[in-house]
Amino acid sequence: MFRAHTYIAGRPHLDAFTKDIIARVPLLDRRVRAVVRAEREDRYQAIPVRATRIGAADLTPREHQVYLDLVRALRSVQ
Repeated sequence: MFRAHTYIAGRPHLDAFTKDIIARVPLLDRRVRAVVRAEREDRYQAIPVRATRIGAADLTPREHQVYLDLVRALRSVQ
């Protein structure tokens, strides 16, 4: 099913046609949406995320300036 989804999603006309047909059958539409949602959740949980601290020394001069601009903007909003 997942390979078929990838194939269909890669072809815009076929994707629109398939979504239109599935939308006409509410029970099928809910089940397909549940499968897609479960696939997305599994994909996001499988990706390990590493948090690293970045100091001012790690930033380029342009990145540092953008950071300072963002901090200034946040302080002006508060």
